[in-house]
Amino acid sequence: MALEFKKKETYLALIKNSESSKLFSNLYFYNTSEDSFEGIPPHAVVDVVKEGQLSCPYFVSSILHLLGGVIDAPHATVEGALRGMVARGWQEIEEGGNLHPGDVVVWALKDDDGAGHYKEGHRHIGFILDEKTALSTSTTQKCVVAHDPWFRKNGDKEQAREITKVFAHPELSGRWE
Repeated sequence: MALEFKKKETYLALIKNSESSKLFSNLYFYNTSEDSFEGIPPHAVVDVVKEGQLSCPYFVSSILHLLGGVIDAPHATVEGALRGMVARGWQEIEEGGNLHPGDVVVWALKDDDGAGHYKEGHRHIGFILDEKTALSTSTTQKCVVAHDPWFRKNGDKEQAREITKVFAHPELSGRWE
C-alpha cells in the first residue's frame, strides 16, 4: 500500500477552511537601515498589512506557499504575489466570467469614496471556492470572509466589482482535465 499526496484536494480544503481566520492579520517587518525605506522609519517595526486591512496578498500567497512549489514565498503585495505565481507556472486565463474552484482572482480598484486602502491604489486578490463563492480578506472584519465573486448582494445581477485577472495552476485546477 502506498499513499499519494492529493495537492488539488488539499489546496481546495485549505481555501475553504480558512474562512473566518485571522491568521493573516499581521505581517511585521523591521527596517534595519539608518534611512526610511518604503515609508518605514529607520529601526522601526511595522505591521505592513495594517492589522488585516491590506492582508489579501499575504493570505493568498501563504496558502499557496503551504502547498510547496506553487509560489516562492508569502508576499505582502498583490504585484509580488502575482510575480511569484507566474514564476511557478500559474497561467493567466482569458475568459468572460467562467470561474473554476481554486482560481486566484484579482479585482479592480474599488469604485467608492476612495476610503481606506483603496485610496492608496491597492488592488484586491482572493480565491474562487465555487461558482457562487470567493474567499478573500475583509478590510473591515480583518479576517478571511466568503462572498460573491463579484461582491454582489442579495441576488443583484450587476457586478459590484470587476474581476480583472484570473490565474490557474495546472496542478491545482480542473481546467485542463
